[in-house]
Amino acid sequence: MTKPSDNPASAHGAAERATTWDPANPAVIAETSAYSARVFQVRHDGYPYPAAWQVNDTDLSGLFDIASEYLALVNARLGLAQELLESLTDPASNGLFGLCLRRLPSNSYWVERHAGLDPTPEQETDQPLDRTAVLLVTLASKGKVILRLLGGQGLRILAHVGASRGGVAPVRITGVTSTLPVLAANEWLRMAGVGLRPALLRLARRQIPDAFGLPPQVKPVEFGYQLAQNEEMEEAASFETRILFRTALPISAERDSVDMRATSYSLVGRYGFDGFRVDVEPVFKQPQIAFAHAHVYAQDPVSKNGAHHFVRLRPRRLGSELDKERTQVNLGPLAQGTVQDTVKLVDANFIVRNARLVDRPFDEGDPKEVPNPSKADVLSDEFSAVNAFHHTAELFKRLRHCGIVPADYFRFVDLPLDVRYRSGIIPGFGDGRTVNAQVRMTFTQQTGAPPRRTLELRFALGDLYRATGRLPANHRSAIERAPLGVASDPRWCWHEFGHVLIAATVGELEFRFAHSAGDALAAILCDPASKLACDASGAAANDWPWRGVTFPWIHIPRRHDRDVQRGWGWCGPMNCGEAGDPNEEHAGKYGYWSEQILSSSLFRLYRAIGGDRTKIVAGRKVPAVGRRRAAADY
Repeated sequence: MTKPSDNPASAHGAAERATTWDPANPAVIAETSAYSARVFQVRHDGYPYPAAWQVNDTDLSGLFDIASEYLALVNARLGLAQELLESLTDPASNGLFGLCLRRLPSNSYWVERHAGLDPTPEQETDQPLDRTAVLLVTLASKGKVILRLLGGQGLRILAHVGASRGGVAPVRITGVTSTLPVLAANEWLRMAGVGLRPALLRLARRQIPDAFGLPPQVKPVEFGYQLAQNEEMEEAASFETRILFRTALPISAERDSVDMRATSYSLVGRYGFDGFRVDVEPVFKQPQIAFAHAHVYAQDPVSKNGAHHFVRLRPRRLGSELDKERTQVNLGPLAQGTVQDTVKLVDANFIVRNARLVDRPFDEGDPKEVPNPSKADVLSDEFSAVNAFHHTAELFKRLRHCGIVPADYFRFVDLPLDVRYRSGIIPGFGDGRTVNAQVRMTFTQQTGAPPRRTLELRFALGDLYRATGRLPANHRSAIERAPLGVASDPRWCWHEFGHVLIAATVGELEFRFAHSAGDALAAILCDPASKLACDASGAAANDWPWRGVTFPWIHIPRRHDRDVQRGWGWCGPMNCGEAGDPNEEHAGKYGYWSEQILSSSLFRLYRAIGGDRTKIVAGRKVPAVGRRRAAADY
């Protein structure tokens, strides 16, 4: 790897940038820790550090060289030990007491935005519109690199890379985040001498398999450590070293037929004034089945087929007709059920639990178990359950796709979410015989601990025509005549997810100016592949095009194409109340009116950035689904 100083052109460019980019500029913001003066993040989005990169998509060393030049300047605000910075550019450096910073090119990654899945012929299919390199640097001991940032001690640098011209691409670095601990010299020395000593690693290799009775073929595959940093530790010469293991059985080539088991353990070595000790803690141990499958509604039937099929596919139609619209999906690796060939609908972030209305005598606190694969009819409780799982999983997949860690985002409520695939709606319909869904927040006071806030997603029915009539909801014949569940409609699910997202980050279920952003989520995310997007027949049937109907299948009269000239504006007469209006008679109406103003505003933004893109196929203009999906994702 070439050091920046070995390249005259690079050295000249670094010297020039050093005189033009000023870390003391007011646009460079240094954020400090909540409990100390330690700087953990430096940001300057409007004042990027400029550089030029000789593009090599398979080798990020050039970008790391630029990042090293940047760190040498910005360290005036970041305040890292100079020996650590020198270890980045000098492989022969011993770093700080045998510790150094190491680049992680194999763990660094790109965040890209593409034109879509169906570009025009003159466009290159693999050329991103823009991309950002997330460069990762970890704390390591000399000769023993800590793999995969298990301990979380390191640096993250964001480098926005422009289009390459002549093999050279402009680079704009907009910030760095540090999780490196701030320790005194004697503490660094103790960590170097104790934290990664070979004896501890040998002990780990012996103790973990013996402690948990693992099969002999299970081997440790990753090591890491972290220093528990808190207010007390900044004042005392004590710290904690944690070595993590992740182990897994070999994966068979026949993945669908093998029972794969994934296990993680944590070996904790604590060092302080009372000496050194080792404990083994189980982090995660659960048998898993790979590739659980189910038939679900990935898209509501009307959006999938178009408005001309609205009558044929109404929720009250026979199951034999509705069953044709199911799509097989992969639910991911799920825990094995208590009965053979079943799986539990459990995710790390949510659990689909038994419904007391239909799953008695099973405990409603236990996860719902379904066959694998699940091919349940649409008019069944099992179909509602697997749909509730699939659609909720889509919410968390989208969070992760955007780089949002669910545990960080859910600041005001605890994970996992409870999902009731068939539930009563309170107040009013405790027996669940209503077309509705809701999100409820529960406060639980714990002795000696802060109160816990939990969220419960409740889905009732999507149709009452084949519902239980006047029979008790838990009557045997009621189970035999299971109706359509509203969890089957992804648009209804996205509306409820709007409440989940609001509660997770602000601690309230609704906005104070509108009911939620759930209608906008449903409208935008379900539009790109919808056949209603180019269906003008609704102009006669609905007085407006079908594309503007937010819930076209399990219908409620909401739209996301409201006309501001008819009063649907933020200063218009339709925005005449709030979701929290104390007058209960008008609270829902005003809240939903404002929500439709919000969904109409956001849907217009979606259309403006690519949601109306079309292409020519066989001489006909059709929606450019790939471009529209990119706009919806954005």
